[in-house]
Formats: sequence, structure tokens, C-alpha cells
Amino acid sequence: MFKNIFSLLILTLTVLTLPLNAKEHIDVLTYHSEPFVMINDGKYSGFSVDLMGHVAQEIGQSIVFHPVKNVAEILSAVRTGDYEMGMSSVSITAERESYLDFSYPFFYSGLDILVKSSDKHVSRFFKSFFNLIFSKPIVDAFLIAISLLLFFAHCIWFFERYKNSDKFPRTYVLGIKEAIWWTAITVTIAGYGNKAPKTTFGRLTSVVWMFTSIFFVAFFTATITSSFTIQQLKGAINGHEDLRGKRIGVVGQSTAARFLKEIHTSPVTYSTTQDMFEGFERGAVDVLVYDSPLLQYYAKTKGAGKVETVGALFEKQDYGILFPQGSEYRESVNTALLKLKENGVYDELLSRWFLETIFD
Repeated sequence: MFKNIFSLLILTLTVLTLPLNAKEHIDVLTYHSEPFVMINDGKYSGFSVDLMGHVAQEIGQSIVFHPVKNVAEILSAVRTGDYEMGMSSVSITAERESYLDFSYPFFYSGLDILVKSSDKHVSRFFKSFFNLIFSKPIVDAFLIAISLLLFFAHCIWFFERYKNSDKFPRTYVLGIKEAIWWTAITVTIAGYGNKAPKTTFGRLTSVVWMFTSIFFVAFFTATITSSFTIQQLKGAINGHEDLRGKRIGVVGQSTAARFLKEIHTSPVTYSTTQDMFEGFERGAVDVLVYDSPLLQYYAKTKGAGKVETVGALFEKQDYGILFPQGSEYRESVNTALLKLKENGVYDELLSRWFLETIFD
């Protein structure tokens, strides 16, 4: 009997003295976010996945990944304490820190802008040229030019048709044809060519036409220049200051979505990055605003030659591993991250997933 009681006491003491983190594995939530986490047929890869594997080795634990759809779900599930950790490309913010705990930053990032690549193809060039030529300001300018040219051509023919019939024939069709030619070359070369008015009213008309044409050419040039500039500005996005009025795509409840709300835009929100990129590809939105490394990776892989990022990085942010508040794992994970940076493993992973893919 005493032997059984003694054995039970030893077993109880052994259980009580076990480390708090002595469990079979750690459950880690994650979501697809290239190149940090890529989930294909239940297999996980990516920068964050590899980093988490090394962290697990350092703290002497095995990990099991559990997928969720997006950042909103991972924040909610970790907050309730149902899972020990969450990891993908989650930004550390003051608002999130109020109900979660974060590790030391393991990646330094920011927001970026993705647009379709600049027009470099002949078909697109002709399309832009066509749109410019047939824009309302240019069409109006052409109509004014034709009206003025016809008006002065009729005037010069009317005054010259009798005393200068060898240059401006009396018959209307032949005469007005020569008058139009005279009016046109007077505008383009500021001279009469081989024709010159002989009558007083004809010469007076030519003087008025020459001065009128000088002002009109200046007006016409200014109209084309301003129309071309406006056309360029309408499609140009050089930074987040140019986002207003554009059809913007973003992942809901992300730091990018919060930023767009702060600058009073109304973006199209998607539940996942995959949905966001698909919407962009089919033309549902004109521009994407999201975390820079994800947009850069997409531009170098699936969107190569078709898309590009524009402007400087803005709204700089850090990524971290998230825990429920008061987590027993936070300190050991932080220590592991520091060791991985000191022994060069972190730099090796960074080079593999970013320097060789995004910045090559």
C-alpha cells in the first residue's frame, strides 16, 4: 500500500514539475501570402514557413500549421487563445498590440502600389494617339480651324475673282479650290506661295488672315499640348497622392485597407490576396495597394512583363509572429529569432526568398 502511495506521489510530482510548454506540438495559424506562406495541396513553403521551422528547432518544439483564409481570421483566432501562435505576413500595429502580443519584428516592410506596365506596344500607342486626336478639345480646335480657313478662302476668292482670275478663277469650284490652297499655305509658311492678292480688299483680307492665323496656331498648339498632358495625368500614378479617383483593390482589414480609409478613398476589398490579384488581372480594379514584398513578388513572377510597382515605399511597417496575450512562448520565440539573426540563418533565408526572386 505504501509502495503504491509512494509511486502515485512520484508521478504527481513529475507531472507538476514538467515544463509548461511540454506538449506534443504547437498549433500555428497561417494563411496564403506569397512569398511568405504558400499552401499547395496541404504543403507549406515560403519565407515565414522556413523561419518558423528554424524557430521551432531552437525552442525544441514541433509545429503544426493550420490554414485560415486571411489576416482577419488569424487575428480573431489567436486573440481568443484557441491557437498558440499565428504567422504569415502580419503587420505589427498599435491597435493589434492592444489585444495581442507580437514577437520581435522578423521583416521590415511597407505599402506599395501595383499598376499595369507602362505602354510600350505599338497597338497601345495607336490607341492613345487615336484617343488624343479625337478628344473633344482637339476636335473643337479642328472645326474652328476649318471654319476660319473656309471663311477667309471665300473672302479672298470673292475679292480676287475678277481682277486676279488667273490665280483665283471666276468659277466657284475652281476658284474656291485655289483660294483654300492659298489660305492653307499662308497659315503654314506665312507666305502666298505662287499666289498673291491684287485688290485692296484682297490684300486687307490677307493681312487679317495672317494675324488671325498666328494667334490660332498658338491656340491650336496650346490645345494639343494641354490635351496630351491631361491624358497623361489621367492615367499616371506616381505615388499614393495620385490614388484618389482610381479603382483600387485591397485585402479587407489589412493595414493597406486602413490606410486607404484614412485618405478617404473607397477601394474594392477582397478577402484574400489571391482574389485581389485575380480581380486586378480581369480588370475589375486599375491599381492595387498592399504590402510591398507581396506586390514585388507578384510583379517578378506571375505578373512579369505585365505589371510594375510605382512610387516610393510608404506607411512602413514590421511583420511579427503573433500570440495570445500573456503567451508562454513569446520570450523563447524572441530569443530564437535573435539567435537566427546572429548565426546567419536569417540572412540566408532572406537571400533565398527575396534577394534571389524579387531583387535579382
